Amino acid sequence: MPSPTRQQLLLAALKLFAENGIHAVSLRSINQAAGARNSGAVHYHFDSKLGLLSALVDDLMQRIVQYRGDALERLSARHTPPTVEDCLDAFFRPLWLLHFDPEVGNVATKFFLQLHITPIPEIQRQMAERGQVSWQQVEALLLRALPHKRRAQLRLHIGMGWISVLNGLAALDLMAVTPLGDMRTGSLEEMMPAFMAYLVAGISA
Repeated sequence: MPSPTRQQLLLAALKLFAENGIHAVSLRSINQAAGARNSGAVHYHFDSKLGLLSALVDDLMQRIVQYRGDALERLSARHTPPTVEDCLDAFFRPLWLLHFDPEVGNVATKFFLQLHITPIPEIQRQMAERGQVSWQQVEALLLRALPHKRRAQLRLHIGMGWISVLNGLAALDLMAVTPLGDMRTGSLEEMMPAFMAYLVAGISA
């Protein structure tokens, strides 16, 4: 069972990294935000800032795996080609569910976005390795759904879709004040289908 202090440090670090950026956050500020009595708590549990970032990525990627379940495998087992919408829903829905996760909330997607803005080679490799299977699965599924699509173009669109989802989720609050008014619904059931339709149209082109 994970140590309560370790989990408090992870959650405190996640929020600070998401809101302030990776390099602007000190280990001391994480210890303070987590309410750790030992000033060396981060070093004790994670060895270093890089170790803490790695543990955060592992934790969040595991949540994504749990949310996705076997959705991609079930689509792969179909005798008929899946629809583009089915493929993208199975691949991207976990990011939406992570964004609305009661424990990590919207700071999880903001943290992932920060990692893209300020890339750290070791963490980039870790994320690529952890996501490789699901990315290969959705690529194979979309090639079945879109047999006319060139693989190189499809891969580019998958990557652009990933960045679009992260940006869209991280910036949902920006939709509160627009020339068309408050465009937030606050409902996963209403917002996700609209965004998925946007992605489907782009990848199907």
